[in-house]
Amino acid sequence: MSMVALRLLIVGVTVIFLGTTLCRGCTQNLAKGKPAYQSSNYQDVYGNLFHASRAVDGNYDDYVFRGSCSHTKGGHGEWWLVDLETTARVVGVIITNRRDCCPDRLNNFEVRVGTSYDNSSSFTQYKLCASYPEVAPVGNTSLSCESPLTGRYVLIIKVGSDDQALQLCEVEVHGNTS
Repeated sequence: MSMVALRLLIVGVTVIFLGTTLCRGCTQNLAKGKPAYQSSNYQDVYGNLFHASRAVDGNYDDYVFRGSCSHTKGGHGEWWLVDLETTARVVGVIITNRRDCCPDRLNNFEVRVGTSYDNSSSFTQYKLCASYPEVAPVGNTSLSCESPLTGRYVLIIKVGSDDQALQLCEVEVHGNTS
């Protein structure tokens, strides 16, 4: 079974790959229900904390204050990480952005895959899966790794200069376990 669906253009005998589109039915979501961590936890005026685990709860509600989205406090280099609890071959991610206020906060980020997690200093060793230098649209953003990566941890980290919070309503990590 194909891991990803490929869009290609055949010119004579030359094959040019124009990009890949993640195939939701071709792989499994490895992140659902797995332990997740983030750089900080936003707390609203009612005392509710928006933990990292909300982004892997299987609830795709994209309104933050209904309780299904993760949300950091804000600051430079905000990050979110999921522990797949086993080594996996990661082909890409599907990220659900918030629909209510401030969907533009999900911008200029990278998706990285790593093999260890001691603290955020280990992130420099993570391999780049994909980068998104723009503002992500409301709803789902599908990002495929340039080539499949092997690892246990999948990181989403803001790389721009803004200090905005990182808000993720759902994160699917697609691939297969090794």
